[in-house]
Amino acid sequence: MKVSNKRRLPPIANIEAFLSVMRLRSITAASEDLFLTQGAVSKQVQELEKFVGSRLFNRSPQGLQPTAFGQALYERLSPLVGALADAFVEARAQTRSMLNISVPPSFGMEILAPHLGAFLEAHPSHQVNLITRVGDVDLDAEGLDAAVISGTSRSNAYASERLFTPALYPYVAPSLLAAGAPPGPETLMQCKLIGVANMADAWPAYFASLGLAFSPERVASIHSLLSTSAQAVISGYGVALLPKYVADQHVRAGTIVRVSEQPYMGTKPYHLLARRQVATSEDFRQFHDWLVGLLEGMGYAP
Repeated sequence: MKVSNKRRLPPIANIEAFLSVMRLRSITAASEDLFLTQGAVSKQVQELEKFVGSRLFNRSPQGLQPTAFGQALYERLSPLVGALADAFVEARAQTRSMLNISVPPSFGMEILAPHLGAFLEAHPSHQVNLITRVGDVDLDAEGLDAAVISGTSRSNAYASERLFTPALYPYVAPSLLAAGAPPGPETLMQCKLIGVANMADAWPAYFASLGLAFSPERVASIHSLLSTSAQAVISGYGVALLPKYVADQHVRAGTIVRVSEQPYMGTKPYHLLARRQVATSEDFRQFHDWLVGLLEGMGYAP
């Protein structure tokens, strides 16, 4: 007697939720990753636990930790889901070209999104879907074809190419400048420092380059996004190190001012990652060449 797949396999949503929670070790982070409520993610994981008949996570005040069974299941499922995603990549390649690409929020908003229309007009058979992510990504588990990340990937399984290292400059609101005083490095000593979570070394390195003393207690606020750091500067809260592609629109609007021409060249250049199968496709090469040309035209070179 043939057994129905409905009895043999759990819903794919259960598997996606489990893989996301395993990767991020957090129901909250997984809910943001999957654009679901925390309750929905918890329910998906519980349904999978019921299906396999075993607990997948140990829950405690310290957070989620996978059980031995959960870890073993993750190691089996992750490559299988990656292979399934590859199958759909091949299927899409036979019809309309579709690329699912994750990007850091500020990179997507300030660089890609304003110019993507020109690429799509030149390549009407392409569809490019942008998904915003902060930090490293798992192309296989997330069903992505490619990603732009800040820094380098923890995985060697993907094709990787360095795009550029953003130069960061300090900006403040005009209201924080002394009346009639020109902007200068001394302004930094009068302001609260606004940091970015994945650039913890930025302020210490920047102060060292200017020969100024760095006081860690002056880092008053840390943000996960460059865009929210810029908004904090506009509010007059303090000073932040920002790349030109984030700051320029606010400089033109007169809401922030650069206080030093000395840049901080970060240690986390942007990289373009792609599944190796995708990286060799003509569709991806067209997108790659367009993106590299766009960045070069904006003055961003490797």
